[in-house]
Amino acid sequence: MRWNTRTAAGMALVIVLSGLTGPHPAGGAGPTADRDWDGQTHSVTLITGDRVMVTSLANGKHRVTYAPGAGREHVGFLKRVGKDRIDIIPSDALRPLSAGRLDPRLFEVLGLIRQGYDDRSGADIPLIAQGNTRAAVSGATTVRALPSINAVAIRESKRSAATFWASASGYTKIWLDGRSKPADDESNIQIGVPQAWQAGFTGRGVTVAVLDTGYDASHPDLSQVAEAKDFTGSAAGPKDEHGHGTHVSSIIAGSGSGSAGKYKGVAPDAKLLAGRVCGLQWCEDSAVIAGMEWAVDRQAKVVNLSLGSDYPTDGTDPLALAVNTLTRSGTLFVAAVGNHGYSSWVSSPAAADAALAVGSVNRSDEHSWFSNRGPRIGDFAVKPEILAPGEGIVAARAAGTSMGEPVDALYTRASGTSMATPHVAGAAAILAQQHPDWTPAQLKDALMSNAKPLQLWLFSQGAGRADIGRAVTQHLYAQPAASSLGYLSWPYQPTPVTRKVAYRNDGEAAVTLTPELTVTDPRNEGPGPDGSITLDKQQVTVPAHGSAELGVTLHPSALIGAGAGTYSVRIDAKAATARVQTVFSFTTEAESYDVTVNLIDRQGAPATDELPQHVDFNELDSELPSPPRAEVRNGTATVRLAKGPYAVVGDIFTAKGTPDPNTAQITVATAPKVVVDRPGIVLTFDARKGKRASVKVDAPNAIAHFTAVELQFVTHAPWGDSPFMVGFGVPPANELYAVPVQSDPAEFAFGLNTITISPPGAALAYTYYLAFPSAGRIPDDLAFRARNSELGTVYNRYRSQGVDALGARAVLAYYLPGQTAAAGLFIDIPLPGRRVEYFSAGPMWMGILEQRPLDQPQITRPEGAVVTGEERFSKGENRYQEWNNAVLGPDLSTHNWGTGIARYGDSLQAIVPLFAPSEAGHHGMTFFDLSYATGSTTLSKDGAVVGRYPLPGLGFFNLSPDPASYTLAVQARRNVRWSSLAPSVDTEWTFTTSGSQSGQYLPLPTVKISGNLDDRNRAPASTGFPLQLKVGLQANSTAAAISAVTLEYSSDDGQTWRTAIVGRAGDDWGAIVQHPGSGFISLRAKATTVTGDTVQQTIIRAYSLR
Repeated sequence: MRWNTRTAAGMALVIVLSGLTGPHPAGGAGPTADRDWDGQTHSVTLITGDRVMVTSLANGKHRVTYAPGAGREHVGFLKRVGKDRIDIIPSDALRPLSAGRLDPRLFEVLGLIRQGYDDRSGADIPLIAQGNTRAAVSGATTVRALPSINAVAIRESKRSAATFWASASGYTKIWLDGRSKPADDESNIQIGVPQAWQAGFTGRGVTVAVLDTGYDASHPDLSQVAEAKDFTGSAAGPKDEHGHGTHVSSIIAGSGSGSAGKYKGVAPDAKLLAGRVCGLQWCEDSAVIAGMEWAVDRQAKVVNLSLGSDYPTDGTDPLALAVNTLTRSGTLFVAAVGNHGYSSWVSSPAAADAALAVGSVNRSDEHSWFSNRGPRIGDFAVKPEILAPGEGIVAARAAGTSMGEPVDALYTRASGTSMATPHVAGAAAILAQQHPDWTPAQLKDALMSNAKPLQLWLFSQGAGRADIGRAVTQHLYAQPAASSLGYLSWPYQPTPVTRKVAYRNDGEAAVTLTPELTVTDPRNEGPGPDGSITLDKQQVTVPAHGSAELGVTLHPSALIGAGAGTYSVRIDAKAATARVQTVFSFTTEAESYDVTVNLIDRQGAPATDELPQHVDFNELDSELPSPPRAEVRNGTATVRLAKGPYAVVGDIFTAKGTPDPNTAQITVATAPKVVVDRPGIVLTFDARKGKRASVKVDAPNAIAHFTAVELQFVTHAPWGDSPFMVGFGVPPANELYAVPVQSDPAEFAFGLNTITISPPGAALAYTYYLAFPSAGRIPDDLAFRARNSELGTVYNRYRSQGVDALGARAVLAYYLPGQTAAAGLFIDIPLPGRRVEYFSAGPMWMGILEQRPLDQPQITRPEGAVVTGEERFSKGENRYQEWNNAVLGPDLSTHNWGTGIARYGDSLQAIVPLFAPSEAGHHGMTFFDLSYATGSTTLSKDGAVVGRYPLPGLGFFNLSPDPASYTLAVQARRNVRWSSLAPSVDTEWTFTTSGSQSGQYLPLPTVKISGNLDDRNRAPASTGFPLQLKVGLQANSTAAAISAVTLEYSSDDGQTWRTAIVGRAGDDWGAIVQHPGSGFISLRAKATTVTGDTVQQTIIRAYSLR
């Protein structure tokens, strides 16, 4: 996508990201359960065509590798690392992102994986685009028009993503087509439904649309569905294959026929429309919007949206925009507020201004623990706006489904804001029957102002728990029922702010209301300042069939010196037999100031907009709000920051001749700690003061291949300090500079990380991996010298797996104090091959090797990954290291990558790498998430299958608390062009375990087989060949001696087997295999412990013969 800017110089990087405490040492006695994706690898293609691969590791780390898409080899990347968030932003996306033209979710990698947008899950990137809605764009197909928001839903082909990005300039805004999740008799009584029914209102004549997972047309309670439509493309059409939509529909309008009326819906005579907008897991935004448009076209008065995204929004996303637009057609949208249980976590579509956002209570009117709270992010508006019962709700069960807790064949019990929402939608249908001419706003206001206030924080409940009985009988409501008194920027201006509340009376007699005012501080710990809110009347008389106003005034002068934040206001207007409430919020900005940064390039001019200039503000105190994105124009960026400390970083591009980011000089400048406490703060980052970063090594013809400047800062928080890193790296065509600066060594560190390589045609290839830390300062001299005698030297032998191939080698350094992110560049190396590698002494290093065919120009997925443990080198130390040695097989020798077989209570977790090399110190990665490896993981007990996962090396199973014998069988198959070895690896463990082993890695035997193979992992033909068998137990498990080892071999891919001679000398085992004249040797090894536990592993084509 071209956004009137050019791309920055770049590299293909590997990043290792860890938690708040920095790198964790290897080892540790026990496993940790419930880690997200432990051991999994996901590949994610960005909208730009660049690819990111994420592997979750043990100890809270992630390993992230990324590489540019085709033709984008010179595009740089900005990386941002936060708690549970990783942003990878190509440099040519920075400007449109900061200008609000791109959805930030497009670059939030973990979020893309959580929503199922990784490469294994689909070949397309679903997008919603505004502008250019008619013209075809190369690399994308149009799915549907979304006229309510003047947009189209498109599918960008991941294979052609770079082409799409380059040709999509006509779009004015692009969002991710995000995904939402589909989030009884007693509950009806709780919200006053019997009183409404007694008054004659059952929803008759009102159409309610349910946009969900579809419905069960055969269910006796849902015969009143007038029309159904599928928006997901499912072969099953609108049929409910999940159960959620059927359950929700019957809460609204179920007839109760299947329960003799016990489980009747809130509005049993309403007419239903069933729109299937959700699959079994997800509801794509574009499908939901299309469903909303269909419902409005079918003249639905109420639409139920028991779904929501996994993240909070400010109400400006596509779903919210569609709700606001379509509401003007006369439809009320009732939406679930979400089930995360967090504050300030209102998801879309509930975040829309016009939506009636619903939270959940239990039968005792206590706030449900899972129900999200407000306020809405951005403008701090009141959300949720109303509550309804959402725990233990019994309603219709779709045939063939088991959602919730089935009660019988026709009904199931479920909890969530998804269950609360249809109670309110049904109540809205009842009210719409009573007042068919009311607008959506009137329905919303009446439901809210007649709700029952609870003893809860306003941003937990909004107006209170729904009471439709009161709403249909009281004939009195307020407009608006919720409003904002505004946002007061610091310093607060003394001018009061007034809002009017109109009380409307549809009854036959006048009502005199006495308003009672409650103002609560931002922490919900006590009242707000006296005099901050006043009312202009002590009583309000509302005439029959008329209205009367009450003035509500905010006095900013009363808030001077009070705590900043969002205050809640409730007005309970009461009469002898009436009660109406109105809720407000207002926010006072903390002491804040505008901060300006000026960027001066190396020629003394303001940094040009023709190059991607960048300024980054980072808070150094966790209590501070996250700074806004800064957009640089004409060399200047200005942002508003709350009082407190910040780190500011600028990346200044200077053209060498014609502006070209791929050859520009790049200067990194920082103010490591800027205390914002006064107006007029202006920072100037002058690239002319920058010093060039470079390294000289002993090798006379060495070539600088990669240079990175890395800056590390510390954010302080009550729960501990959190280091974070900002970095910029360049290839040789760019010159990299940094401006010297001094700061606190405990709070700031600078690092220079470089790669220097041998020239083409060198007799022995070499690579220098060098890291130079500097605590508390960017040095005045950035020209470093590295002598071989001061470095660690490693002589590497890289084998191939039977055929010539390409390796992609990356090395990562932890070299700054408390460092949480390590980055390294992929370098292609021939397999097989020899190479000398030099390392700075002191840092902790980690190595990675990926593999691919000779004719494949780039890594497209993490195949054949081999990783090292964490290594350190001493000055002058020499080592010899081998890579990729056969025999490949399962690896339980480390748990650093989230791998292992462990028991947690009465559950077994198995995460096993299956194609790991045999050399010590190198490990495999798990392959169950990679499309080229297939297979299964099965647990059996006494011959009966306990559970089976259709993935090789992954399983989570239930165990008996009593001692029992189990068999864990793992099958793995692969067919890759870069390897002729190990197309099939089968492993089977038998073991006895009991609940006393909870929290332990099980003492399972393992066998690693190796021999004196050549560079292509071949052995001599027509001879007896010795093999070494390293037999032991899973790492960090309790000791159990090995009692027996056997080995069989085959020269016909396992059709027939012969027994090898096995011998033992102490803890060492060996075997002799008789080789035929050609072909491959397959191996089947078995080991048994003294306790009777066994392992049998079968590797087809373990090595080849020459």
